[in-house]
Amino acid sequence: MAAIKEAGGIITHEYKIIKGFAATAPTKVLQSVKALGEKYNAIVEDDQVVSVAGSS
Repeated sequence: MAAIKEAGGIITHEYKIIKGFAATAPTKVLQSVKALGEKYNAIVEDDQVVSVAGSS
């Protein structure tokens, strides 16, 4: 998270139940984090609406 903040990104949410966070950051920064995914199991996804199966 520190690298994202240092690059001008903003951490918008920190999740405690799962080890994760949401952030807005320049595309270059997010691409760098995504590239680290293999080593640190980082997953970078665009915001999207999700729902539980069978609900609307």
